Amino acid sequence: MSTRSRRWGWILLLAGIVTLPGARTAPIRQFQVDRAAPIVPLFEGEAAEQFAIRVHPLNAFQANVIVTNTTAASLNVALPKAAVGVHILPQFGNGN
Repeated sequence: MSTRSRRWGWILLLAGIVTLPGARTAPIRQFQVDRAAPIVPLFEGEAAEQFAIRVHPLNAFQANVIVTNTTAASLNVALPKAAVGVHILPQFGNGN
């Protein structure tokens, strides 16, 4: 076996290990409530690094909020009645 083919073999092996089906986490498609899990308020849980929050704005009025549990235990997230997201990057145009 040549060095080149051995190198490609290792690359393909590592690529296969990285892309294992069980290695990725997928979004929850069916909602389930664990009644025994503690209820954690949204912003307090983020401050305690129990979960991570990402906001993907769709337009000026809608956004997707993605909450990712960073612990091994189940958590119930208590959402606030209202929240406001503010962009942090400057906008182009209008003299900016």
